[in-house]
Amino acid sequence: LKEGNVVHKIMDIDLLKGEQMKPEFLAINPLHQVPALVDDDGSIVWEGNSILRYICNSYTLDEHWYPTSIKGRRLCEMALDWRLSTYYPHVSKSAYKIFGWAFQNEDSAES
Repeated sequence: LKEGNVVHKIMDIDLLKGEQMKPEFLAINPLHQVPALVDDDGSIVWEGNSILRYICNSYTLDEHWYPTSIKGRRLCEMALDWRLSTYYPHVSKSAYKIFGWAFQNEDSAES
């Protein structure tokens, strides 16, 4: 947002204090997860990749952030999908162990 000169305000949600479970946050994301975005018009978007796509499609940003041509955009889309489906599950599995957290579904984390 800063790099694209999009006016924004960051709200810190303290997960360790359970702030994501408060009614005001659940109204934004009923799955009680971060990140979440509330746009000026009240539109709500959650999930990191969805937020990235929403911002890139809603604001005028330089072409290098999110190409307008489908051929130019393909690499960005592949990277976003890879990050979510392949990279993040492995990183989170390691991080959960470091912090002593357990997966909700340990079997799905192994696949």
